[in-house]
Amino acid sequence: MVVASTGKPLRLLAEIGKGGEGAVWSLADASDRVAKIYLKPPSPAKVEKLRLMAAMPGRDLSKVAAWPLDLVLNGRREVTGFIMPRVAAHSDAHELYSPKSRAGSFPEADFRFLVHVASNVARAFRAVHRTGYVIGDVNHGHLLVGRDGRVVLIDCDSFQTPKPNGVLTCDVGVALFTPPELHCRSFKGLVRTPDHDAFGMAVLIFHLLCMGRHPYAGVWSGRGEMPIEKAIAERRFAYGAHRKTMMMDRPPGTVDLAVLGPRISGLFDAAFAPTPGRPRPTPADWVSALDTLKAALKPCTASGAHFYPSHLAGCPWCVIEGQTGARLFGHRIRGEAGQVINIAALWSQIERVTPPPPDPALPSAGLWKPPAGMDVPSPLPKQVRIAASVAAVCIGLVACGSDGGVGPMGGMIGAGVAFAIWPRVSAARRQALAAAVSTAQATWNQLEGRWRSQATVAAFLTLKGQLSEAYTELKGLPARRVKLLAELQAKREAHQKVQYLDRFRIDRAQIPGVGPGRAATLASFGIETAADVERYKVLNVRGFGPSLCDALVGWRRQHESRFRFNPAAPVDPRETRRVEDTIETRRKQLVGRLQAGPRELLTSQSNILAARTRLEPVLKSAWDDLQLALARQRAA
Repeated sequence: MVVASTGKPLRLLAEIGKGGEGAVWSLADASDRVAKIYLKPPSPAKVEKLRLMAAMPGRDLSKVAAWPLDLVLNGRREVTGFIMPRVAAHSDAHELYSPKSRAGSFPEADFRFLVHVASNVARAFRAVHRTGYVIGDVNHGHLLVGRDGRVVLIDCDSFQTPKPNGVLTCDVGVALFTPPELHCRSFKGLVRTPDHDAFGMAVLIFHLLCMGRHPYAGVWSGRGEMPIEKAIAERRFAYGAHRKTMMMDRPPGTVDLAVLGPRISGLFDAAFAPTPGRPRPTPADWVSALDTLKAALKPCTASGAHFYPSHLAGCPWCVIEGQTGARLFGHRIRGEAGQVINIAALWSQIERVTPPPPDPALPSAGLWKPPAGMDVPSPLPKQVRIAASVAAVCIGLVACGSDGGVGPMGGMIGAGVAFAIWPRVSAARRQALAAAVSTAQATWNQLEGRWRSQATVAAFLTLKGQLSEAYTELKGLPARRVKLLAELQAKREAHQKVQYLDRFRIDRAQIPGVGPGRAATLASFGIETAADVERYKVLNVRGFGPSLCDALVGWRRQHESRFRFNPAAPVDPRETRRVEDTIETRRKQLVGRLQAGPRELLTSQSNILAARTRLEPVLKSAWDDLQLALARQRAA
C-alpha cells in the first residue's frame, strides 16, 4: 500500500481499532496520524467522496474532525483506505452524558464542562457546514470528547459531500437523531440539509445538558405506547413549553428546562417543538447561547462540585440529588481535609447575643381608656329611651286590665308613647356603622398579626432554636461519619455487586425486544445498566410490560449469577469519598449557618425593637378606632 499524494509506501504499525467497515492502524512514520483500511473495497461513490475530501483546500476541518488527509492505494492503484489525524485520549460522547458514565470516564466533569463541550459540539457542526458539507448520520457514536473538552467528529467518510454537479449523499442514519420530517423515509439517495443536522445536534446538546435524557423520552398520558421514534415523528417534545398539549411530560427527577434559562429553553423548543417549516437554531445560535450560559454559571454554596445558572435562587443539582439519591457531579477522589472549626466558640458567640426585652402588652390586654379629646358617644340615652318605652308598654297593659272606661284608652296611649320614644336607626345608618366596625376590626387584625410576627420575642427564639438544632447536628457529624463508613464496610458485598453489574450497559446488550429506542427510553428514566434493572422500576416505564420486564430481569440475573464477592477487597474509595463529601458538604452548610448566627440574631433583635417602635402607636390608634366604631354602633 502507498500514500496517494507521494507514492511512498505506507508502513502500518499496529491495529488500534476495528469496526464493521474497516480497521484503524497506527503509522510507523507519523505518530500524529493513523490510517483507516477498509475490509472491503469501497464503492465508487465512496471513492469519489474520499477524493473530494482529501483535495479540499485548507483542511481546517482536521481541527474538529478525523478528516481524510490523503488516500491509501493498493498495488493496483485502487483506493483501499485513507489517512486521518490521530485522535488520542478521547472518549465516546455518551460517556459524558449521565452521572453514572461520567463517574468512570470524566470524574472531574462539572456542569461548566458539560456546557463547554456542548458549545464545542456546535462549533464542530458550524465548521462542517461552512465548507458545504452536511454530516447526515448524526449520532453520539460519531463524536469523541477529550479531557479538555475538545470535540472531534469521526467517520467523516459518511458525510454528505458537495461536488460540482450535485452531492454525494449520506445513505445511513440513526432514528433517535433523525428529524421528524425524515422519519419513514429511506436514507438512500436522500439529500439532507444543515437544518436536518441541526435537529441531531440539538439532541446531542440536550443529552449533555440534561444528564443523558432523550428529549422525546417522557411520560405519555395517551393510549397505547409512545416509543421515542414515534414521539419524534409526531413532534411530542417531552420537556417543551407545550408538552401538556402533546400529552407528554418529562420523567421524574429530570432537569426542568427553566433551569437553563429562557434562551436555552427557547432554542430547544425551536429545535423540537411542533412547528413544521420553521428553521431550527443554527450552530452559531447555540455557540452564542451556550457561551453566555457558561459565563453566567455560579458556584453552589453547599457543594463545591455544583455550578448552576446565576438567574436561579438556589442550586438545582442539590434538589435533583435530594430527589433521586444520584450524585450528578463530583466523582473525582480527593484527599484534602476540611478546615478545623471551633464549634464551641461558634456557639459561645451565639449565646452572647441577648434576646430583646419581653413583649409589651397590647392595647387590647386591658380596659380601654379613650384618648383625650375623643368624643365617645354614650349608650345611656339609648338605654333610657328603651327603658321608657318598656315602662310605657307596661303601664298600658296595666291600664287595659283595670275597671272602668279608662282601660282600653290607657292601653292605646301607653302603646303610642312606647312607639314614639323607642330609639330607631335608618337602615343606611345601621349599614354605615356596621361597615365602620368591620373596617376597624380588619385593620386591627392585620396590625396585630404584623406585631406577633415582627415585634415579639418569638421570632428571635425561633431563630435561636434553629441555630441550636444546627449546633447539635454539627456536633453529631463525626459520629454520623463513623456510622456511614461502618455501613460501607458492612455492605461491601452489595457495593461490589453494584459495581460489577454497572459494567453491563443496556444500550450495548442484546436483549430481546430492547433496541436502541427502548434503551434510550430506559436511560431517560434512570435505568442504564444491569444494576439499575429492578422489576418495579421497569414496569413503571410506559411501554414496558411483563414480557420486556422478564427479558431485562433475566438478563440482569445472568450477569448476577457470575458475580463473585471478594472479601479481601477494600471498600471502593469512591464510595468512601462519597461519604466524606456528604459529611463535608453538610459540615460547611452547618458551619456557615452558625457563623452567620450572631449577625442574624442581632439583626432579629434590631428588627423586633424597630417593629415595636413603629407599630406601637399604630396599634394604639387602630385599637382606639375600633373601640370608637363599636361605641358609635352601641349608641345608635
